[in-house]
Amino acid sequence: ELDAAVEVWRTAMRDNPDNAAVFVEVGKEFMDIQRVQDALEAFQQAVRLRPHDPDVQLRLGAALRQAGKPEAAEVQILSVAKTALDGRDREQARSRWFDLLGEQG
Repeated sequence: ELDAAVEVWRTAMRDNPDNAAVFVEVGKEFMDIQRVQDALEAFQQAVRLRPHDPDVQLRLGAALRQAGKPEAAEVQILSVAKTALDGRDREQARSRWFDLLGEQG
């Protein structure tokens, strides 16, 4: 069943190359099943399509963190902390940044 679901998700991305929402949803599904590299690729495409969307950027940061790329995750998260228009987005980014720093020691 999982293989069939993955194929459906890949088809959705292939059939909707300009729809960031599809890439975000597929990325979330990949994260849920611990296919971090696939999630990372989906979120990277979503960010290319919606580069100023804080939610998409933070999801990419989380995937980078999960993929063992803390420096890239930090860059992504700090970008949101510095540029997001909504204070809640900036606060969420700062919180994730502090968590990341805590993990790194």
